[in-house]
Amino acid sequence: MGALLTKTESCVSVRIDGKLGYEVWQTLRDARNAALEANLPLRLDIQGCHRADMGGIGAVMIAQEKLAAVELCGCSGKFSECFRAFGICGHCATDKSSCPF
Repeated sequence: MGALLTKTESCVSVRIDGKLGYEVWQTLRDARNAALEANLPLRLDIQGCHRADMGGIGAVMIAQEKLAAVELCGCSGKFSECFRAFGICGHCATDKSSCPF
């Protein structure tokens, strides 16, 4: 369980394994700040996530508020349903045709 931050010339990405939660908020904050500083989009890969808590969901919402583009990839149906209810899907930079809902 954890998060791995990677920065390339085209984006800042974070792969989250296990839980999108309070345990990874610092990595999400660091990724958000790196994306802001470099004027790059943020990509969150949650394919390896099995659950989330309000700390993780809040970190995603803050990133979407502060950045021009946040892309979530690997969303399961369970996450898509939850994210849609919180308004995250409406602000996601991911092509909506790939969303299961």
